[in-house]
Amino acid sequence: MHSKNDEDTTIYVASPSLGGTIEQNVSTTLQGPQVWKHICIELSKLIDIDDYNKWIGTLRFLADVDDTVWIAAKTRFALDRVNSQYSRLIQRAWKDKDPKGRPLRLECWSEISEDLRSLCGNPWADEKLSSEASRSKRTDASCNMMGPGVMRFDTLVTGASNRVAAKVAEGIATGQQNMPASVIVINGLQGVGKTHLMRAIEARLEQTDTHKVAYISAEDFLVAYVDGAMTGDTRALKARVRKADIVLFDDLQTIAGKKGTNTELAGTIRSVSERGGIVVLTADRAPADMEGLSSGVMTVLKGAACIEIALPDNDMRLNIVRQRAKMLAEARPNFMMSDEMCKALVARIHGPGRDLC
Repeated sequence: MHSKNDEDTTIYVASPSLGGTIEQNVSTTLQGPQVWKHICIELSKLIDIDDYNKWIGTLRFLADVDDTVWIAAKTRFALDRVNSQYSRLIQRAWKDKDPKGRPLRLECWSEISEDLRSLCGNPWADEKLSSEASRSKRTDASCNMMGPGVMRFDTLVTGASNRVAAKVAEGIATGQQNMPASVIVINGLQGVGKTHLMRAIEARLEQTDTHKVAYISAEDFLVAYVDGAMTGDTRALKARVRKADIVLFDDLQTIAGKKGTNTELAGTIRSVSERGGIVVLTADRAPADMEGLSSGVMTVLKGAACIEIALPDNDMRLNIVRQRAKMLAEARPNFMMSDEMCKALVARIHGPGRDLC
């Protein structure tokens, strides 16, 4: 039943799980979303922009339920991060800005009552379609220069710092039998090309039908595990990674200190390697130097081959810039970058290869 007035739209929905016995008054006024919008603007000025976009920017205003405002997080992982780092800041800002003084509830989308979810609809659905449409229409190739689609062996610049890791990665991708171990850890600082190697292996293997490959970031693995654990069913995650012949697990350090996820990863590594498969993991440092990994993970990594990628030297950095300039020129005929410009860029910007792109 719907009733309208000058201030809001009131919807009555059967929802005992929200505290009522028969009906609940759910008010989706414009005022609530406007207050939330103003708060988000303020928070974006107080929080590092990358952290804001990753955590606060993905929260969504749902509705007022009996004068309680509901804000949804997309996953349990996101909600835990928001609660641990930003909850007080959000609650204080809401208290200061909301003229009605309504309490604010932060909840995981999947844990909100089915009645309220069906009433509001998935608040990220339209954005997903819009984002996919936008990506399909994007013509500026420079926006995707470092995307997974161009992380191949033929676009990889090799040098003294990554030659061993690149050779092992190509061996995995081409099915060589003399691998150093069934579990391989590639470690190095952020931006030295670890993900490029992983994506290059994935791209090469996807061109053949000989091996089933599964690439998954540690964050995606964590989210999938937590979501599955909440429903008591992690079969979807197991089906995605444990049945693969080659598993590529990116950014191991992300799950340090996550006990349940560590247990799931240890089981995954053991399952794949015992079937004769290969597990490749990347990390920002060697596992022995990483705090928070469980004894189970350390056990399955005990016999792993660890390969370090160091920072590139100046010659390699120059070749990285030349490679990027070549790729841009091929995608955009009007683009021009001379070798002198490449050298000037390398002289001005220091750090790993990612900083040069």
